[in-house]
Amino acid sequence: HCAEMIPYWVDEVERLVAAGGGRPFGRVKTDPERLARIEAHHGDDPYRLLGEIDAGVDVVEALLGRLTPADLALRGEHPTLGVIGVERIVEEFLVSHLEEHADQLERLARR
Repeated sequence: HCAEMIPYWVDEVERLVAAGGGRPFGRVKTDPERLARIEAHHGDDPYRLLGEIDAGVDVVEALLGRLTPADLALRGEHPTLGVIGVERIVEEFLVSHLEEHADQLERLARR
């Protein structure tokens, strides 16, 4: 999920910023494309997927370095959350989401 999630949300942020805000963005957990992407890579080598996640984190860091205060203030409309700003999108769908999954993996590794 993380390997497919990172590029998806980076692309969504970049599209929203390029449009100057004011456009729909995002998806919900039941989105068929999301589920298909996850299922398509369900049996992939976990080390390859971790490599993709590492590369994705680099892409997120680069995105964060490019976003200006004006970009972060732009807003778009999510299907369930309504109108929210780029800053919140980055925080919730990239940073916090990755932290949640990192915590999950740590707990699993300890078992």
